[in-house]
Order: sequence, then C-alpha cells, then structure tokens
Amino acid sequence: MKRFDYYRPESLEEAFALKEKFGDGAGYIAGGTDILVRIKQKALQPDALISLRAVASLKGIDHNGGLSLGSMTPLRDIAGDPSQYFICRNRGFSLLAQPRHRPPGRPKELEGEAASAHGNY
Repeated sequence: MKRFDYYRPESLEEAFALKEKFGDGAGYIAGGTDILVRIKQKALQPDALISLRAVASLKGIDHNGGLSLGSMTPLRDIAGDPSQYFICRNRGFSLLAQPRHRPPGRPKELEGEAASAHGNY
C-alpha cells in the first residue's frame, strides 16, 4: 500500500486549501471505510486524504422553514430525529447503515454512504 498523508481540517476553508495544495493527488473522505479498502487493493493511490469528519459546519439537522441535512450528519442522528419530515426514514436509512455493518462506536455519515453507493472518491 502506498503511503499517503492524512489531514483532518476543522473548516471547509482548510479542506479547500488542502485540496488546492495537493490537486488531483488528494481526495476527500467522510467515513473512509470503502476508500481505505480500495487503497489496500491498489485501486486508488492518493498522495493525501482529507477527512471531512471534523468539519462541524457539515453536521446537523435544520427544520427552519424546511429541512436541511448536513452531509456529515451521523445516520443515527437522522434516524433518531422525531420530525414529521422523516416519516419514510426508517426503512431507507436502515438500509444504508444497518448496525451489523457499523464498526463499534463509529456512526455512519450520510455523505460517506451516498458517495460509496455512487462510486465517488
């Protein structure tokens, strides 16, 4: 496996600056499970990975006049929200993040699961 640098910025500005610094040699990761498997298989060989896990502005649920889900909001937070907006959530989110697929103590994020489902890096 090729060595790579790992960064954990706390703001989008920091994340964008890192991506600009490394260009195509860097990729964003949310949870990272699928990407790390692809790196071990040598299907991906990034110079750097930029984790979005610590970017607080990407997390949260906002019901102010509609619905806004942060892309790094853990699915357990979405599934646990009592809002009427999530009437259909139980089936859909349970398919994305079944407990048997979650590492112990690690919540799944919406972005990581959606990107993985579509093959984005």
